[in-house]
Amino acid sequence: KAEVIEEDIHSLDFDRLIREAIQQEQFRLAIRLTFLQALKLLSDHHHIHWRPGKTNHDYLNELTDSHLRTGFNELSFYFEYAWYGNFAINRQLFAKVSAIYENWKSAV
Repeated sequence: KAEVIEEDIHSLDFDRLIREAIQQEQFRLAIRLTFLQALKLLSDHHHIHWRPGKTNHDYLNELTDSHLRTGFNELSFYFEYAWYGNFAINRQLFAKVSAIYENWKSAV
């Protein structure tokens, strides 16, 4: 399934938005924001060429480093599961996704 990201990821204050989503127990949103933050990180480090309208698969295909690909693919899976899967997302699942992101971002 091709998911299209339309937000301008470079204009968002992710730390504040994620903190607010967690405080409001909006864990689906927190996972989505974490995924968008991962896209911004990849873009800032010139691993991908971000632009609105590209799919997660497009970005995955741009990654040449296997560790970056693996971690991004995992984050993408949880984002799609949480955002498009209509599943109840709880604090524990968000914590898992957040830990994956924190571990992965050190390699970016």
